Amino acid sequence: MGFSETATQVIFFMAVLIVSTFVVVFFNDYSREAVDSANIQRQQLSEKLKTSASIDIINFDDSTNPDTINAYVKNTGLVTINYEDLDLYVDNVRIPRDNLNRTIQILADTDTTNVGVWDSKEVILVQIFYNLTSSTTHTVDLVLSNGIRSSLDFST
Repeated sequence: MGFSETATQVIFFMAVLIVSTFVVVFFNDYSREAVDSANIQRQQLSEKLKTSASIDIINFDDSTNPDTINAYVKNTGLVTINYEDLDLYVDNVRIPRDNLNRTIQILADTDTTNVGVWDSKEVILVQIFYNLTSSTTHTVDLVLSNGIRSSLDFST
C-alpha cells in the first residue's frame, strides 16, 4: 500500500465526511422548520377550538326603527375576541366594518374582567343598520376572524 492509495483513501474519507456533514445540516434545518410549522398549526387549532360566540337574541322593531337590527352576542369561548374584526351578514349580504353600517359595544353589566375587552362570558350589543326586504324570515350571520360562524334566524 503506497502513499497514493493512502492519500486516495483519505480524500475519499474527507469527501464522505463533508457530504455527511451537509446532509446532517440540511436535515437538521428541515426538521427544525417542520417542528416549528407543526407548533404554529397546533397553536392556531388550539385558539380556534377555544373560540366561540353565539347570537342569543335579535331585536327588531319595524314600527320605531325599521332600519336597525339589535343582536346580542355572547362570547361563549375561552379566549378574548376582538369584536372589531367581526364580519356580519344579513340575509347573506356583508355589512361593512364602519360606524355607518354597524356599531358594537360591550354591555356594561357583563364587562367585568377586562373593561373594554370582549372576554369570555361577556355580551356585546351589535346594532346593524340595514333596510330589510319584505320577506318575513331573515338570518344574521356572525363570522369571527378565525372563521368560526354563528347564525340566528328571526322574523319581522
